[in-house]
Amino acid sequence: MRINARLTLITWFIFIAPGYLSCQVAWYYHWGLLPDNIIDYFITESSGERAYNHIIELSEYNRVRTHREFQDTLMESRYVADNLKRYGLKDINIEKFGKTKVWSGQTGLLREVSPRTDKIADINDLPFSVIPGSLNTDTEAELVYIGEAFNGDLDKLDLSRKIVLTSARPGAVLNTLIQKDILGIVSYYSPRPYDNPLMIPDQKGRGFSGENHPAIFGFSISPREGIALKNRLLIGEKIRVHATIKFITEETDIQVTGCVINGTNPEPGEIIISAHLFEGYGVQGANDNISGSSAILETARVLNNLITSGKIARPKRNIRFIWAPEYSGTIPWVNAHKDVMKRTLGNINLDMVGLSLSKYKSSFILHRTSYGNASFLNDVLENYYRYVGETNQMNSVISGDRFFKRIVAPTGTDDPFYFQIESTSDGSDHDVFNDWGVQVPGVLMIDWPDPFYHTSQDRVDKCDPPQLKRVVFITAISAYTIACADEDQAIDIAGEVYGNAIRRLGYQVSKSFDEVNKTGADNLVRILKRGIGNIRGIALGEELTMMSALKLSPSSTRLKELLELQVKSVKDAAESQVINLIKTAGYRADDFRMEKITLNQSAEEKSASGKIPSLISDIRDLGYEGYNHKLEELSSGIKDKYRYSGISDPLEAAKLINGKHSILEIKYIIDCQNQSESSLKDIENYFNNLKAAGLIRF
Repeated sequence: MRINARLTLITWFIFIAPGYLSCQVAWYYHWGLLPDNIIDYFITESSGERAYNHIIELSEYNRVRTHREFQDTLMESRYVADNLKRYGLKDINIEKFGKTKVWSGQTGLLREVSPRTDKIADINDLPFSVIPGSLNTDTEAELVYIGEAFNGDLDKLDLSRKIVLTSARPGAVLNTLIQKDILGIVSYYSPRPYDNPLMIPDQKGRGFSGENHPAIFGFSISPREGIALKNRLLIGEKIRVHATIKFITEETDIQVTGCVINGTNPEPGEIIISAHLFEGYGVQGANDNISGSSAILETARVLNNLITSGKIARPKRNIRFIWAPEYSGTIPWVNAHKDVMKRTLGNINLDMVGLSLSKYKSSFILHRTSYGNASFLNDVLENYYRYVGETNQMNSVISGDRFFKRIVAPTGTDDPFYFQIESTSDGSDHDVFNDWGVQVPGVLMIDWPDPFYHTSQDRVDKCDPPQLKRVVFITAISAYTIACADEDQAIDIAGEVYGNAIRRLGYQVSKSFDEVNKTGADNLVRILKRGIGNIRGIALGEELTMMSALKLSPSSTRLKELLELQVKSVKDAAESQVINLIKTAGYRADDFRMEKITLNQSAEEKSASGKIPSLISDIRDLGYEGYNHKLEELSSGIKDKYRYSGISDPLEAAKLINGKHSILEIKYIIDCQNQSESSLKDIENYFNNLKAAGLIRF
């Protein structure tokens, strides 16, 4: 019996225990910020197919808009509003913000007339074929190949009254070719001609308006067709083509469609979910950005259904949705709703979100806000990104060949969720919300890279229902988490932010140590000072991020006490690492046989550490970029005296003005977010401009 027991014990340790022990080492704890049953409701209700079908309806193919559509509500705006009504949402409206002029091609035909008879391009086959801004023409002329259109090569050619064929981007060579008295351009430029010889990029009429030079016309064709024409011309064929273009200038309303899911008490703030419904008016890109618009339409349905069915409680805060023309609609909208902006806690902006990630080697990226708009919003979104990412992958130790919680659709891929969390970026409507004159923290959700971005091949077949389902889930549950947050939920979110703050500080500490260890004697002190500044900048930025959670429960004494403890913990950790970094730099100095490092503030640093800028009034009253109008009114004498070209991000400096941070501290926060180091003097000069404009005081 003893022998058998001993053998059993040995067998357990050799064959069975390692499995348990390895599970303990690689043990994962997957969590969302809401209870599991609520998370499951959101997963179940979210539909990738519905979002995918919206993309089909809105952007099955690129089309030439009719004159009647420009005179009425645009198709996309009407479609969104009609479906919101069908889904039972309330407070639906289409706001209009003045008129905009649109180049609208009615006819655009390029034909070969000699030696063959053939159609080369037709706007009604493919709207990308005619470059917007082209003039009306009915012209027949010789087609001449000019390659990349280098000046030296062009001097050898007689191009007067010819139509030129080039592989160059039209806007890049337009001014040069205008001087050669050409009639028009046929370009087969493409960003990826070898990977995709059928792709035609959206030229957006760059330089074709005729405002600064005689207007001409332009056609875009695919590399495959362009190379075929080039080869014929290079062997000596004389090709004549006939170009016919007729356009009219349409005028249409700038339209912003919106709706609100009303909270029980909207005073504590709102969440705004946005996507641009129009990428200009002549292009209807599927992933850019009908995918974002379709995803938030499905998000609105999911939230409304879960609330009205009683599966989840109505949140206390409003959740607002807007579908706008990119920038041109969002800017007037935020300026028209300054009261809403002042109570809005955050913006979730979706731009290009439907791409099949594995097929196109892409990732679903969350771009955080900068510290100038520091917010818990970043960490709420990151929590659900991580939740989907960790539960929809196969881990060799834990999950084997299955997902922990499959978030997939009936059609499309069954891929892992590839995601990244990155620093701030601009280039979409969240940029408008993040403006100093608006001050709504805005994050961007986006697929990148996208090989079909701004091309004729941005079509629905590149999109993936499971990816859309995951996007809808993340968007809906993140917005709801914030909209319903009470004191207890705010404390949980504060813990999430704090944990991530420690991680982000740790990354900067590792980076600073690496830079100090790898530098030479000549740069050691400079690199050390930059590293210290970066560590302190991260701590200051994370303090802003952590304290932002207080907006969720401003009267909570418990939350305030907790946040203060968390802030102190991060600051103390940062200062202890500064001491360690200085010690490490001392070792390097010994290795280089340098004198002992002494770190004393310069006179400029001492002065900057004693100057604390503060706002004179609420900048948000000026609206989007309203402060720039004040700066533009300054005299040339002030501008010349206080130049500030050496700041990596002047607007970020302005956002950090809160009556608490010194100019030196603001420099630390800017520098820790940028590769280049900003000039302390230039930051002060910029603030002197703001002071002269009557916006701030010291």
